[in-house]
Amino acid sequence: MMKSKKIYIVMILFLLIGCSLEHRILINMNENNYQADYIQTRDLDLIPFLFPDDLKNWVVVDSSEIDLHHQRKFNYGDIFPSLFTINKVDKNNSIINDEIYHKIKDKEIILREPYQISTNNLFILKNYQFSGTFKSRRVADNYDKLINYYSGFMDDAEKIVDGNEIEEEKKYNSISEIFNQLIGFLYIEAINNSNVEFNQKGIYLNALKDWENQSEINSLINEDKIGLDSEQLSKILGAAEEYLYQVIDDSYIKEVKGIWEQLELEVYGTLFLLFNEFYIEINMPGNHVYHNADSISQNTLLWNIDVDKFLNDDFEIIAKSRVFNTSQTIILLILLLIIIGLMIKRKYLKA
Repeated sequence: MMKSKKIYIVMILFLLIGCSLEHRILINMNENNYQADYIQTRDLDLIPFLFPDDLKNWVVVDSSEIDLHHQRKFNYGDIFPSLFTINKVDKNNSIINDEIYHKIKDKEIILREPYQISTNNLFILKNYQFSGTFKSRRVADNYDKLINYYSGFMDDAEKIVDGNEIEEEKKYNSISEIFNQLIGFLYIEAINNSNVEFNQKGIYLNALKDWENQSEINSLINEDKIGLDSEQLSKILGAAEEYLYQVIDDSYIKEVKGIWEQLELEVYGTLFLLFNEFYIEINMPGNHVYHNADSISQNTLLWNIDVDKFLNDDFEIIAKSRVFNTSQTIILLILLLIIIGLMIKRKYLKA
């Protein structure tokens, strides 16, 4: 049965291997303002485009089934918006089903906070700064079995596309193993991050261990089902959530529900990111003071980022450049010479 599961999912993922969403973020920083271009390219429309959360302020430069280009000019001091939100999907043709979509709609799913783009003027020099942090997905030991499950089948599909054999003896985590880890992580995080009294937390967590004996959940974790699709995943997590509310007191449900939604956003967002890649290009005036770019082309800093770089830790991109103002430097030197001259003249007059 495992072999047939593998073949089935590999055939599905065969269709998705070429289905990726490429993001190019171009920031062109000038002396007094900057322009941002957000360009997305996808192979198929199965993966939804992302959108800036202040979409009405952006100009659409190009739009098609596979390309989308937004552009906007900013003044330094303007608040840069979240770029990576989902606000629409094709319900009949998307890897994100309707239930998952409503959980992540209009929410930032990638960055810890929007990009920070600023400048400061120190009379004879002007500094330009850029920073952004890709939020850690906290995968290791929390839900890496789920991620490895999908990643493993994607690797096999890539081998088939390349004409290579796949390993028949390759071991995949069973569906029950995946959910033992995932549901346990969600319960621990939901309870420990709430205001439930310390002594009560242990009681709740101990009671929640009995989720494996709940028929409502077990009936959905079906080892004979071929593969684990997004619909089954959302149903299982929905049943686990309902059991959570049966265990805790009613007074905590509202708070814990909010925490649970954030945790689901984290998990679903990570699965979505398996199909995404980011290219960031920043053109900064003057000389670079420091940066952690992957490469430089003339005066443009380049980063190539995929989810592997922030699976378990935040990934920060930083850059700073500096421009010396020649005319103001000359003026300052002239003023210094005048002051020195006056001081010398005053000294001789006193003598």
